[in-house]
Amino acid sequence: MPNVVTIPIAKGTWIDVADPTSEMLEELTQKYGLHPLFVKNWQDPTHLPKIEELEDSTFIIARAFDEKSDYTATTVQELTRKVAIYISPTTILTLHRVEMPFIQTLRLQWDSALGKKRTHAHLVNSLFTKIIASYNVLIQRTNDQLEILEEAVFRKKRDVNRLEKVYELKRVSSIAERVVRITEEIIPSPAGKDVDAPYVRDLQDQIRRVLFSFDDLDIRTDHLLQLDLAIQSQKSNETMRVLTLFSAFFLPLTFIVGIYGMNFNHMPELSWKWGYPATLLIMVGISLGIWLWFRKKGWLGD
Repeated sequence: MPNVVTIPIAKGTWIDVADPTSEMLEELTQKYGLHPLFVKNWQDPTHLPKIEELEDSTFIIARAFDEKSDYTATTVQELTRKVAIYISPTTILTLHRVEMPFIQTLRLQWDSALGKKRTHAHLVNSLFTKIIASYNVLIQRTNDQLEILEEAVFRKKRDVNRLEKVYELKRVSSIAERVVRITEEIIPSPAGKDVDAPYVRDLQDQIRRVLFSFDDLDIRTDHLLQLDLAIQSQKSNETMRVLTLFSAFFLPLTFIVGIYGMNFNHMPELSWKWGYPATLLIMVGISLGIWLWFRKKGWLGD
């Protein structure tokens, strides 16, 4: 069922609507003269953040991180929830599909005597501040997962799906970062000595901190991918080294055995009494010599 909350603010009203039905959307369109483009963009589940300024109104599409999103979510639609904001001289209308904790918190803060003294611009800025802050949850969640994977890599724990997991974390942080960057572009810059200018600048600082965190996650995932690949390559090289050492030991022995296994009639050593033990001693001597040479070269490892 739709949930409608009306809160009086300075020079107007804030109307927050969660999960509006088609009938309610039609009613709101007629009552507030919503532009058809606003309704169309609101109904598009994959629409990216945007701002559209009309003659006497502004409508904004923003996307906040969905704290209830699954850990396997890797698309904009799965990771975020759309918030539509319609601004007219007397009304601010917000639409969203589900109840969002940060909007509930904001409603409690503004449903007071203090809220009635605040401007439209201040409310819009507060909405953007909460939307940007929602991505801190994703940053912390991604950081926790990344630390677990980093620990597993350094402890050399085997996980055949690790590369896939790291790639998914990189993809999620990359998508969220791009959404935040687009959101930054639709936030108006403070003009002159506007009373709301400090709030806008504080919001811009918050966006920079969030983007810095996403950049850090991106760099760490890149490094972890490279490190994991390097460790796997090192393990492969170690395996090849061991196999090569075994080949080096057995190649001359196989050569000797091949010669004396050809069964020619006139081979002097075949009729010699000490031929067999002498051949064994030669083979042991060759193996010992190879071992001493490898040890001198440091090819046998620590």
